[in-house]
Amino acid sequence: MSISTRYARALWESAKERPVAEQQEIYQKMVLLRECLLSMPELRDALDDPTSTDEAKRELLQTAGGTSKSPLYESFLNLILSHHKANKLIWIVPLFTDMYRRAQGIVSVTVESAAPIDDDIREKLVLQLKEMLRSEVECSYKVLPELMGGFRLLIGDKRIDASYKRKLEDIRRELMEK
Repeated sequence: MSISTRYARALWESAKERPVAEQQEIYQKMVLLRECLLSMPELRDALDDPTSTDEAKRELLQTAGGTSKSPLYESFLNLILSHHKANKLIWIVPLFTDMYRRAQGIVSVTVESAAPIDDDIREKLVLQLKEMLRSEVECSYKVLPELMGGFRLLIGDKRIDASYKRKLEDIRRELMEK
């Protein structure tokens, strides 16, 4: 078992002992932290920087986790920083969020589209996915203009590609075979 898995599991075991509202709060903080870690290379660089103080790293991580206070999140940050593992958060956080989702029966879906999807369509899509998957669904959305139109769904390790780009590639491949 990797060190990242051990830290994620320890946080999950601590969270499971808390009331549901506190579990949801730590999960939301970890989702925010995950987004920050993925979208901000400068945050990852600051956490990797050996000259940066633990207090500076703590402030960054508290900000990345959102404005609400959580004793469990604070304790987790203290543990990570005291063991000099802040640079492992890029792996720890997704492992924790996956553990939480699995325990709560939540399926994570990424919707990639060529243009932004309006709120009405998002609501309908979530309802259809819930019905199809017979599970709670948590959607994240990405705009990828290179898809040219249509969409792609990433559901766990499955991929449904209904993009114009893929359709055009299929047509091109068919024409090349003839």
